[in-house]
Amino acid sequence: MRDLARLWPNQEFTLIGALALSLVLDGYERQSNDIDITLIVPPDTVHRQLLSLPGWTPSQGVDHEWRSRTGGNVHVLPISEEDLRAGEMTWPRSGRRMSVIGMGLAFEHRQSVVVAEDVSIAVATVPCIVTLKAVSFQDRPYVRERDLGDIAEAMERYVADEDDRRWSQETEALAHEDISPYLLGKDVRTISGARELESMVALIDRVESESDGGRAQAAMLRLAPPSVRFRPVDLLRRVAAFRRGLEPGEAL
Repeated sequence: MRDLARLWPNQEFTLIGALALSLVLDGYERQSNDIDITLIVPPDTVHRQLLSLPGWTPSQGVDHEWRSRTGGNVHVLPISEEDLRAGEMTWPRSGRRMSVIGMGLAFEHRQSVVVAEDVSIAVATVPCIVTLKAVSFQDRPYVRERDLGDIAEAMERYVADEDDRRWSQETEALAHEDISPYLLGKDVRTISGARELESMVALIDRVESESDGGRAQAAMLRLAPPSVRFRPVDLLRRVAAFRRGLEPGEAL
């Protein structure tokens, strides 16, 4: 992080992914071997800049993967303004296409987090990370199942018991366990555009309808927090509350 902060001062990059979620979601902890960052810079430019860092080496097989001088596995997602408008990018080396829907939110909705005495970095907010994980899972569902577990964790932990929003008029008609996913859904709706909302609703449809043979629902259940892991009905109730928060003009 010190290397990256020196290379890109003024917080030009944003931390996303599981590590970011662990920094902004109270009580959430997950072992992650990767650091995921994104920045609005053309891929070729970022490649040259990272090569200038002593000890940093690119992966031979994965466009966005780098090994830091301390051995850290760093995923760098450089995106151009054109890619953001298109909602898709093509990696220059492999030619693989990747959805970048919602990635612009990482620069509009982020917060500064101190990760060491001399290092502060920009970290995406929980609603932003959840949106990105919904897009990421649907882009590569067979290799991104962990995203479903992270979304389930966010629904469970987003609003703490002492949070004033939990006891506000907007949630007084909700059951206690539905409040956190409902408010997360509302906040995702607030920051999202049409493409982001379409992707999120598509994921919820997939989990609830079992349109993929139940794979997404089973994976989310397997990776969900212990409070719902063995009770599919409770998980689906959280998902339904989240969907309700996503709906514009909904009334309790």
